[in-house]
Amino acid sequence: MRSALKYFVALGVATISWNVSAHMVMIGDLQIIHAWAEPSEKGNTRVFTTISNDGAEAATLLTMQTDAAERVEITRQGSVLDRLTIPADDSVVFGEDGLDLTLVGLTAPLIKGEKFVIAVTFEGYRTIDLKVLVGEDTAMGNM
Repeated sequence: MRSALKYFVALGVATISWNVSAHMVMIGDLQIIHAWAEPSEKGNTRVFTTISNDGAEAATLLTMQTDAAERVEITRQGSVLDRLTIPADDSVVFGEDGLDLTLVGLTAPLIKGEKFVIAVTFEGYRTIDLKVLVGEDTAMGNM
């Protein structure tokens, strides 16, 4: 019994460590993976991340808010969206295929190495805090 408990504790620590190092937030069947933003002194800047839906039903992203900017805009091919559907068993990638996540009207400079939070709300889920790193694409350890 004691060895089984040690196994599950070790497994839990390994899972937590992986989640922290990968910059991933999970809520239900959804994962927001590796969010990072371009440094900027003022104006607007883009945020890059992937939202993965491992569920059997589509998920709807309703709102994103942050103290780092006046507003957060989701655009597809230049058109602002008021919500975004993530299909079942699929992913969306901000920064690819004309889908962008933009911080509009920065309230302070975003300096490489800093972090800020975006409050993310999906339909049917509580609001979660997404920590965003400022800098280069850090998925490959470039930060």
